[in-house]
Amino acid sequence: MIAVSNEFTDTNNNTILSKEAIDGLIRNIQFKESNGVVEIGVNVNLYDTKIEIGKNGNLIIHDNCDIKGRIKVGAYSKIEIFNGLTVTKNLSLLAVENTSITIQKDCMFASNVCIRTYDGHPIYDIKTKERLNKSKSIYIGEHVWLADDAMVLKGVSIGKGAVVAARCVVTKYVPEKCIVGGVPSKIIRQSATWERSSG
Repeated sequence: MIAVSNEFTDTNNNTILSKEAIDGLIRNIQFKESNGVVEIGVNVNLYDTKIEIGKNGNLIIHDNCDIKGRIKVGAYSKIEIFNGLTVTKNLSLLAVENTSITIQKDCMFASNVCIRTYDGHPIYDIKTKERLNKSKSIYIGEHVWLADDAMVLKGVSIGKGAVVAARCVVTKYVPEKCIVGGVPSKIIRQSATWERSSG
């Protein structure tokens, strides 16, 4: 929970909590039903971001984040973004069906990154009617770099300090301090790290 100084609540008990002025945030956020909560820290830039919150959905963005793109938090789902996330452009974050996306501090996402906890549509076994593609939560550790057009799919966990190469599709666990690439992803190099450009 973020300590806040400003609060807005609508007639459906949807709430925005912020450390800074709320007026500029309201135009970026669309509540679809009721009891949604958005918590925003200090020095958060959402200028080019559209946010959609479903019933009982929760979005938490901690301090010093610069995000450009689309965030969708479905019913009973949660997205939490810790300090220092930077996004070049066109990020797509989608959490639905009672799942979560957690992004730890100091991550860097390039253009057109997509992170989603679901496949878009349910798939069933014809005979048993069993759902074959249940949605699953995603965890991204500290200081992770996702390059251009990277896609992180349901159930994935990415370890601290990892690098995901351009156009990589991540479908399974990524260990910390390694580089992965390809479709589907595979380890290219271990014992590697990265830093933000000073130029």
